[in-house]
Amino acid sequence: RVKQNKGFMSETVKSILWFGFEELKATQIVACHAIWNKASESVLKKNGMEFLEHIPKGFQKRGEWVAENLLGVMRERWESNKASETTETRSASQ
Repeated sequence: RVKQNKGFMSETVKSILWFGFEELKATQIVACHAIWNKASESVLKKNGMEFLEHIPKGFQKRGEWVAENLLGVMRERWESNKASETTETRSASQ
C-alpha cells in the first residue's frame, strides 16, 4: 500500500494507451475493473475511458464470481483528449 496514491497506475495506463494507439495502431482499447475497485475505475476514467458494459461474472476470486465493468476509449477520443492535455499544459506553463 506504500505505492498507492502516487500516480503510478495513472502514468502506466497513459503509457499503455500511447503504445496501443501509436505503436500498435489500435482503433479501440478496453479494460475491466472489479465494480468494488473505485480507484481503478477512477484511473481508467481519468485517462479518457468510458463505461461500455457491466459484466456480472467477470472473473473468479476464491471461488466466487466478481462483477466487473468494461470501459474503453476509441482512438479519435484519445487523440482529442491528448490534444486538449497539450493545450492545457502549454497554458499552465506560460
